[in-house]
Order: sequence, then C-alpha cells, then structure tokens
Amino acid sequence: MIAAHDREGLLKHTAAASSPFQKALGLASVEHLLIQVGAIGEAEEYAHAIADDAADCSLAKAEALTAVATGWTRKGDLDHARQSFDSALKKVDSVRAELAFGKVAVAASIAAAQAESGMVPTSVGTFDFALKLASQVQPRAKPVNGVYPKTYFGSLFQDDAYRAVFGAAIRTHDLGAARQTVELWRTSAGNSADVSIVDAWLGVGRQDEALSYARRLKNATERAPTLLWLARTLLDEAGAPLI
Repeated sequence: MIAAHDREGLLKHTAAASSPFQKALGLASVEHLLIQVGAIGEAEEYAHAIADDAADCSLAKAEALTAVATGWTRKGDLDHARQSFDSALKKVDSVRAELAFGKVAVAASIAAAQAESGMVPTSVGTFDFALKLASQVQPRAKPVNGVYPKTYFGSLFQDDAYRAVFGAAIRTHDLGAARQTVELWRTSAGNSADVSIVDAWLGVGRQDEALSYARRLKNATERAPTLLWLARTLLDEAGAPLI
C-alpha cells in the first residue's frame, strides 16, 4: 500500500487492526507514506497518534518520531527536528525494563539519526544514553551442568545490546563511540567477548581495529587464542586452504 501510495487503504487497514501494536504499525505506515511525499507536519500528527498503552507501542512511537525528525532535517527545519528527537528519547526512557533490549536498539538508532542529521554533539549524549541502557540489559546466561535456561534460546542479552550500539556507531563512522562500546562490552562479558568483538570489527571491514584490540589484551592466555582466531579468519577470507 505504501508503494502504491494508497493512503485510504492504509487508513482502512489501520482502523481494522485487532491489537494496539497492529494499529501502531498501521499509523507508522501512514506516517511513512506522508514522509515520502514531503508532508512532514501531517506525518508528525500520525506519529503522535500512536497510543502509549503498551511498551512495544511506545517504542514504535519513538521510531516513528525519529523518522519525522529526519524528515524535518531534510526540509532544513532543525528546530522541529530537535523537538521530534527529544520526544522520541522521552518515549524510550518511559518504557519499562521488560523491553530492555528494544530500548537500547531504538536509542542507538536515534543517536545515529541525530549524527546523520548533523547534530553530532547531541548524538554523543544519546549514544551515552544507549550505553547506559545496555548496562541494564540482562547478561547472557551461562549453562548449569551443561544445561541452558529455557528462556536462553531466542532471547537477547547484554552483549547483543552492545553489538546494536556498536553497529549504530559504525553506521555514522563514529569510531570513538564504537571503541567506547567495545570497552564496556568487554568489561561486562569478560574474555568470553573477545572473539565476538574481533568478529564485530571484521564485520565492518576494520581489520586494523580487530588486530589492535587483540594485541591490547594483557593476558597472554587470552591474547594468543584471539590472535590465532583472527589469523585463521583472515586466511579463510583470503581463500587460503585449511590445513
């Protein structure tokens, strides 16, 4: 419907929603269509119309307000953009801990959108906010006698939250925020995070950062296997035959 610019169809679809979250998605779809045609003021009205009666709806509203903010930026109206970004952050802050990972992911995306809108100093504070939220996400559970908790598989944990912030920082080429995220990630997870962090750097094409991270590991028993894993990964990517 968005591709067909069928606004009436979207409104009928939204009116028939069977749950608050479905209605939130419908309103966000209408908002998205209006942003596409440059009707940012009207799009903002639909973003504010998203109800706050559930945590997932509040996060959807925060994402919708972020989209409105970027729309205002493209129109050159930075005052309205700042107001929409601020509203989005307030929505994230209001969500209860039950969606802790979602709060981190949305806050990180807001920080990235602010940076891409030219509000770099403001984005720094939002990245810090996202990292504070990440510290409140439940750490990854460890198996007991080889058995993982029933809620382990399919869940998102603290290391996933730090990876989300890392991705947003890389998206905006903010190496400072990315390195800060990596340090907090490592502090929270210990040496079990080493391979994941190196893999994250390699995943964004930063072999230099991956190597620097591995070399800085103070404990030789942690540094050596991480460097070996890095070397094997680079050889594999280069097409070297497995020995």
